Amino acid sequence: MEEKGFIEEYRTVVSPQKMGMQSTAYVLFRTRNCHAFLDFCRSSPEVVECYRISGEHNYLLKILTSSTHGLEKFENKCDQYGTYTTLIVMSSPIEHKNLIQEINRLA
Repeated sequence: MEEKGFIEEYRTVVSPQKMGMQSTAYVLFRTRNCHAFLDFCRSSPEVVECYRISGEHNYLLKILTSSTHGLEKFENKCDQYGTYTTLIVMSSPIEHKNLIQEINRLA
């Protein structure tokens, strides 16, 4: 699988909950100042993923905080960059789906 380019990297997955990160949220963000906003995201430890998306919003962020209060503090810092909609994760019924069967089919 490595030789065919299916494996991009090896990594360790750390439990956010064991690290005290009890609150996960996705934030749909609309901004006109993409460069400043991306600099803000890169420097914010709460932002663990950032996607440039199509549609009404420019970006989709995955945010980890210790509590909803931490999420509120993060959002207060976001206000200067544009408008956003926050989606708080209640549970993750499918997480880290295994792609091995699909790789075996393609290989």
